[in-house]
Order: sequence, then structure tokens, then C-alpha cells
Amino acid sequence: MNRSVSYYQNDKFKKLATVKNDDSFQKFTKNQIKNRSLHMNLFLLFLSILPLIIISIFFFTYAPIEEFLIQFGLGILFGLFLIPIHELLHGLYLRVLGSKNIKYELNLRKFKFGCYAEQFVLSRREYHSFLLAPFMLITFLLLILAIGFSLVSVLFLSMMLLHVSLCFGDFALVNFSSLLEEDEVFAYYDSQAKQTIFLSRKS
Repeated sequence: MNRSVSYYQNDKFKKLATVKNDDSFQKFTKNQIKNRSLHMNLFLLFLSILPLIIISIFFFTYAPIEEFLIQFGLGILFGLFLIPIHELLHGLYLRVLGSKNIKYELNLRKFKFGCYAEQFVLSRREYHSFLLAPFMLITFLLLILAIGFSLVSVLFLSMMLLHVSLCFGDFALVNFSSLLEEDEVFAYYDSQAKQTIFLSRKS
């Protein structure tokens, strides 16, 4: 597959949509709840079930409330350290695909983090894998730890809860691109315009 943006800038391809990476992105993510794909439905279901699992562990293990709250609080705190790991996993996936111009975004004031490859075109399947890889890997690892160290399972599940919540933006982009009707969709990030551009081959 050709990764160069210039290859797609001709009359054989058409622009389908753009998603701005600015203050309007929050509104964009909320809009994805209204028109949901299977990916978003499964994500929201998992996000709804996870707190119930954590609460159920407290009631069925008869753990002291103090211990439960300590584990939960530490889980949320430690979960913040997963953010850079999450973004590094995004970057690792892009590196595997061959990108050499990977950049990271960090805005503590707006609590905004990101990773992108400048002018590097992905197919829709690759774009979805790029977005979902950190969610899948970190969730799987935390699940294994919660099962293997059941006495502190609330800690690992709380870390998972925070991390999954912060994956909402990734799933919003997956949801949006999934609902594009064209069979063949390509995506790339334009850092100057601060937007993701979706393209398709003209019929």
C-alpha cells in the first residue's frame, strides 16, 4: 500500500470527511453516541459493566470499606501512568507499519494527549488497529493481573476503568470511520490543519 499523501491527491480519489483535532473534538465524540456502530455499542457496554464488576467484588468478598477505597483510589492514581504507555503503543504500531515521522501531543491544561504520523496514509483496517491496539493490549494485561492477584483485583480493575474511559476518543474515531459507507477508506493526519482526513477511491 502506498503511504504517501501525494499519491491520493488526484482525481482518482475523493475526500469523504475531516475530523478536527481542536476544541470541537469533544462535541464530535459526544455526537458519536447518537449514531453508533457495533464497535461503539460494545465499548459502551463494557464501560457500563466494569463499575458493576468492581462494586460486586466489594460486596461478595466482604472486604473492609477502607481497603476497597484504598485499592480503588490507588487504581485511579496509577491509571494515570498508563496514559504515556497508551500513546507509546499507538506510536509503536505506526512504527511497525513503517512510519518514521511519529509525533506525540501533550497538553496537561486541557488533559489532552495524542499520537500521530505526519502525512502517513492508513487503510481503514489499519486505522482501526492503530486506534484500538492500546485498548486491547492494556485491558488484556490488567485483566490477567486482576485474575492472578485477586486480593488486589480492585486496584487493577480501577486502573482499567480509568484507562477504558480515556479510550472514548479512540472509539469515537473508530465509530465515525466505520459508518462511512464506502468499501475502501483511507485516513491520514494533517498536523498543519490539525485534522484527520478520510478519503476514498472514486467509483
